[in-house]
Amino acid sequence: MRTVLLLALMGCMPAAAQDRLVGEFCVYKLTYLGFSAVTIELSVPETLAYHDRHAYRTVARAKTNTLFSAFYSLDNRYETLIDAGTGLPLTYTKVIAQKTLSQQMTVTYDQLNGMATYDGGKFIPAVTKTIRTATHNFFSMLYALRGLTFREGETRQLNLDVETEPWAAEIAVLGRDAVEAAGERRDAWKIDVRFRPLEVEVRRRHTDILTRRVATGKSHLTFWLDANPPHLFLKVEFEMSPFNTYAVLVGERR
Repeated sequence: MRTVLLLALMGCMPAAAQDRLVGEFCVYKLTYLGFSAVTIELSVPETLAYHDRHAYRTVARAKTNTLFSAFYSLDNRYETLIDAGTGLPLTYTKVIAQKTLSQQMTVTYDQLNGMATYDGGKFIPAVTKTIRTATHNFFSMLYALRGLTFREGETRQLNLDVETEPWAAEIAVLGRDAVEAAGERRDAWKIDVRFRPLEVEVRRRHTDILTRRVATGKSHLTFWLDANPPHLFLKVEFEMSPFNTYAVLVGERR
C-alpha cells in the first residue's frame, strides 16, 4: 500500500524516460555580480541495481573558477542514487571542500518504512530519523521537476529532506518563455520554487553553500526547463540578498 502511495504522490518520470537520461552531462556557469564564479556539472553516468531496486546515479559537482577562488574556494561533489520506479532518493553522499568547511556525509533512505540514516558531518555517531512519505533530497527534487506535466498554472508540492529538517518545496508552472542557453535561444517552461519549513526553521552555520543554504523560508528559485524532452535545465535564478545569482547552461553532451 505504501509503495502505491509513493508512486501516486510522486507522479514521477517513468523509468523508461529516466533511463534515457543515462549519459547526460551538462555544464553550467554560475554568475554573481556579473562575474563567472562557479562551474556546475550535472551528470547521470549510469544505472545500477541497489538491493532489489533499479536505480540511476546522479552526480553534481560545483567548483569555483580560478579567479573567484582567490575570494572563496569551493570544490563540492554530490551523488544521489535515485529509485527509477519512484524517482525518490535511495542514498545521498556529499563531499564538501570549501573555504569555510571540509566535510563528508552519507544519507541512506528507507522510503517504505519512512526512515533515513545520516552518517558523517555533524552526525557522528550516525543517527536515524523518521521522514515523511515520498521524501526527496535536493537533487532528486531537481530530476522530479523534469517529470512535471508542464501545464500553465499547475502547482505541486514535494516533501524535501534537508539533512533531517523536513521542508515542503512548493512548485508552480508559470508558463512558457524563451532563454539563451548553450549558444542558442530556446523555448522553455518557467518554473517557480519556494520552500516552506514543516517544523521550526533552524538557522544554519558551517554548512555547504549549495544545498543547505538554498532551502530557506526566504529562498526563491526560478527554473527555465527546455520545452522539449528530456527537459534540460537551461537557466536557474536564485534570489538572495543583496544580489541574485544565475546559472546558465553552457554545454551538454550525451
